[in-house]
Amino acid sequence: MYQLQNIDYLYRISTMTGLSKLVTVQADRDSHDLNDKHFVMLNLCRAIVNFANEGHVISAVYELEPDGTSKRVAYRGLPEYQEALKDPEPDVVVAKFATNFSSGASFTSNCRVNQKTREVFDIESAGSASDDDDISESLVSLDGGEHWHQVHCIDDILDEYDDDSDNALDALYSIQAHGDIDGDYWCTTTDKDLNRTIRECRTEILVDALLARGSEAVEEFLGYPVNMSEAEYVLEEYLNNLSDEDLANAFFETL
Repeated sequence: MYQLQNIDYLYRISTMTGLSKLVTVQADRDSHDLNDKHFVMLNLCRAIVNFANEGHVISAVYELEPDGTSKRVAYRGLPEYQEALKDPEPDVVVAKFATNFSSGASFTSNCRVNQKTREVFDIESAGSASDDDDISESLVSLDGGEHWHQVHCIDDILDEYDDDSDNALDALYSIQAHGDIDGDYWCTTTDKDLNRTIRECRTEILVDALLARGSEAVEEFLGYPVNMSEAEYVLEEYLNNLSDEDLANAFFETL
């Protein structure tokens, strides 16, 4: 049984028990130069750290040259090794971003994705449609185009539901839920953040609801009396000082 592969960089990790593992590092031709040693060393060191975290005691690491020779890699002294110890799994990866238009036009470019927050950012320009052509959907692929996921723009949601925080919040909740289930992602054309925007909507809705109920409701919520002319400011300050969890609890318990 054999397998032929194109390999940019090949390394062997040896352990104290005699077990060895081969590590291949493929240079990212879209965003990295083939000779970008920081990119290569960082990914090698992440492989080393993850292998060691499985319980293996590493004795040596060798770079395997195309001519069949090998040279030892002094990885422990590398800054990339220290970075890999702190962050063994990268949150941010390079991905493909596609914009589809109602006319049928489509543009694909590179972007970056934070796999933890599911934010799509640093989207490169690949062209522009005509002025009267509307975007029908935005998609992102983390595997080179084999699978695509919906991308929702927070700014578009806030524009669509201008002065309607309830429906805006429902739409944001939908992104958050789909991120856990179906793999949806989000982006922003300004400096928005999904969790921060959800927090802002909750605060606005909660303040408006309490003010509408009157002074007794405000006093009961805060635990002390407040002049209603200052109630909006006091409530906002109070809610802004709550943790995300406490704000969510207050939101669902009050409304």
